[in-house]
Amino acid sequence: MALYDTLGPEATQFICNECDLRTIALSKDQISKLTLLKIEDAKRSRKERKMRKLKNLIVFEDDFTLRDKKIASDAGLHLFSFEEVVFRGR
Repeated sequence: MALYDTLGPEATQFICNECDLRTIALSKDQISKLTLLKIEDAKRSRKERKMRKLKNLIVFEDDFTLRDKKIASDAGLHLFSFEEVVFRGR
């Protein structure tokens, strides 16, 4: 399932919930958007959370920053480059 910029936060959270998404592949300019949604979702009661299963972000570009990694970690997410995932899969 695709997550488009035009969907908005509620639709993104709904899709994460309906598909039980654990991992999302995205471009680095979307890291902050997804981490903020995850942080906001964590503020809800456990029953109302829609992104509770989301744990991993795979970034197509390799040049994300340590700050990006820290922000993701603070949101309870693991941040990997696509190249890293391919290397680990060998």
